[in-house]
Amino acid sequence: MSSILKLLRSPWQAAPAMLAVGIAVSVGAPVDAVAQSAVSRFGPSDARLCFEAALSKIGQDADPCDAALRGDLLTKRDRRATLVNRGIIYNRLGQFDDAISDFDAALESDPELGEALVNRGNSRYLKRDFAAALDDYRAALDTDFDRPAVIWYNIGLTRKASGDAEAARTAFIQATAADPDFAPAREQLAALNAAAQSPADDAAVDGAAPDG
Repeated sequence: MSSILKLLRSPWQAAPAMLAVGIAVSVGAPVDAVAQSAVSRFGPSDARLCFEAALSKIGQDADPCDAALRGDLLTKRDRRATLVNRGIIYNRLGQFDDAISDFDAALESDPELGEALVNRGNSRYLKRDFAAALDDYRAALDTDFDRPAVIWYNIGLTRKASGDAEAARTAFIQATAADPDFAPAREQLAALNAAAQSPADDAAVDGAAPDG
């Protein structure tokens, strides 16, 4: 299920107070695979600790995020990034409405912020609001978010969780086309293709849904 700015799997260094995209996986969606999250990372200490907590698969401490957002040292861009990172932590804690509030606040500052759209989609996915999640993921495709494979992967998970295996397969194909090395999408596609050979297995796949 469970985005400095750019999207999911291993972070890279960025200059202090600059945004750059790292890749992280949110925890908490037992749908065969987790939804991907974009993690924002930058320099100031509390903001960096917030980033590290968001990046960690088990980080649940939002206090550094709170401290960073209470201060006046963040640029507008870093404030947006910290809101995104705190939202990721809230998702992990199951506080989906709080997460959505943070992503909404980031999007008020920058309506084209792909990381906020992707992660708000994850919140809605975890709440089993699949139609709204798809709206966010599709909107993220129109931003400069530079990991379209992750977005297509999340679309695939959402389609699969809502019982549309064929649409899920199409989305996973799009994900592998965008990034042939993106293993989670390849694995989901292989599982769907294998399930298509067995009606019993196919029914099990189509019935998958996250624990919202």
